[in-house]
Amino acid sequence: MSSGEKPPGRPVPRPLSGGPVKFGPFVLEARLAVGGTAEVYIAHPIDPQAQPRRLVVKRLLPQFLSDPEGRTMFEREAALHAAVHDDNVVKVFGSGVVGDEPWLSMELIDGCDLFRLLRRTTTQGIALGAGLSAHIARAILGALESVHTARDANGAPMGIIHRDVTPSNVYLGTSGSPGR
Repeated sequence: MSSGEKPPGRPVPRPLSGGPVKFGPFVLEARLAVGGTAEVYIAHPIDPQAQPRRLVVKRLLPQFLSDPEGRTMFEREAALHAAVHDDNVVKVFGSGVVGDEPWLSMELIDGCDLFRLLRRTTTQGIALGAGLSAHIARAILGALESVHTARDANGAPMGIIHRDVTPSNVYLGTSGSPGR
C-alpha cells in the first residue's frame, strides 16, 4: 500500500434516506450491509448515558418476520452470543423486539473484513505472510471452538455449528488485539 492510500475498510455505510431513524432504544444512522436474513446498521443508543456510544444493530429482514424458522434462527443467534465469551467473537450487548421485529445490538469493529483485505492484497500483488495468516487462522479457530462448545445457562451443550464461515464474516480490528 502506498503512503497516503487509505487501507481497506468496512463497507461504506449508506445513510438512510430521510436521515437517521429511531428504532426502539436506538437511532439507526446508516445501513452497513444486507445479508441473507438480516440488515445491519450503524447506530447509537438514544440514552446519552448508554455505552458504547456507537454500535451495530442487526434486524431481521421483513420477509422473515412471519417465518417461524427465520425468527427461531435469529433468536438462537441471540442466545448463542449470550453464551459465548471470546475475544475473537463479536460482543452482543443486547437483544429484543420492537413491535414484531427482533434485533441484536453488537460491537462495532474498527477495521475491515477479511474478504476486503484479501481482495486488496491480491489486486496489489501483496502476500499476507505466513505469520499474519497463521495469526488470523488461529483466531478464527479459537472463535469457532468457543461457538461450537458453547453451553446454555443450565450448562447443556447448545450444539451450534457455525455454517457461515466466510472471509466477509471475519472482521479484523485495527488495534492489533484479537478481534478488535
